[in-house]
Amino acid sequence: MKIGFIEINHNVKITVIKKEKNKITIENELFYKSLKEITNLKGINHFIINVPDNILNFRLLELPFNDKKRIREIIPYELANMTLIKPDEMVFETKIIKSNKETQKVLVGFLKKKELEKLLEKLKKANIIPERVTSIMFNYIDNKFDNHTLLLKDIPVSDKKKFLIKEVSSSEINFLSHGISKKEKSELKFKLFERLMIFFIVMFLIIGINLTIYLYKQKKYIHGLNQRLIQIYTDVFPSSKVVAPVYQMKAALKEIKGQLKIIEGSNVLDILLRLSRHSINNVIVNNVEIYPDRIILKGETSEIKSLELIKSKLKKEFQEVKLVNTEKLSHGSFRFTIELKGKKDEI
Repeated sequence: MKIGFIEINHNVKITVIKKEKNKITIENELFYKSLKEITNLKGINHFIINVPDNILNFRLLELPFNDKKRIREIIPYELANMTLIKPDEMVFETKIIKSNKETQKVLVGFLKKKELEKLLEKLKKANIIPERVTSIMFNYIDNKFDNHTLLLKDIPVSDKKKFLIKEVSSSEINFLSHGISKKEKSELKFKLFERLMIFFIVMFLIIGINLTIYLYKQKKYIHGLNQRLIQIYTDVFPSSKVVAPVYQMKAALKEIKGQLKIIEGSNVLDILLRLSRHSINNVIVNNVEIYPDRIILKGETSEIKSLELIKSKLKKEFQEVKLVNTEKLSHGSFRFTIELKGKKDEI
């Protein structure tokens, strides 16, 4: 039996494979610019399609159960939370990477159902009806699994034939046989609705009990706090009559605060003006803390080299400019903290 393994990327490659009992050998490799140019396929009995890399995605899911049927039920909704594809708009296949009694690490390959339909339509026009639609990336990632491998789109040439033969000898992966039907979707929605209703009822009961206990404790605490405030206010202002201790204490503190110089020798507007003179497009300062002896700037930047530029600019206004801390964020930008001391003479 001869099998044509078709790979479609920038061009079309058909690997002609001879399969006899337990022996699989590669006979020939045919190359075409497009599917329209395919000829000389006589003698090939079956076709296996390798899903193009540009429409196939992979995710690694760790699920807290090992029931295969349940895994297949939950995967479309797990993927929907991670991507923009709705459960009924995707086709997926799975391979268990690691399992134990409680959890399963599952490698999931998925693509849009419309993309698969377009691919099958193009093949049909070229008189090719595939027996199976798969991806040799499943075997490659399983063989050499790490987080970096998930991001790869090309298998090394030296390894490709080995994984191609391994995929042909197996029939585990077939995107034609799995998806999610309308009936399955309806059943899953009902199950999810049922579970959500039970969850919300239990949560409302727990919240109701906790809220009742909390309100009782808060009422008792506020009463005790009010008594304590009356005592404190009486101790601090023994000659005053206590009517509303909280408001009276606020008024007294406000009067004291107005008499203090919070930032001695500093003009807040002057400081902000100095900072605004040296802004950089990709440096965002979202927090300014002003103390009597220093100023702290906190913010984000997309480029670490921009921090050196902003430091050199700020040195025109302040005697000491120090980069206290930098932290790389998950989306690639950097969080920073800069400390400033000693304003230079007015400009």
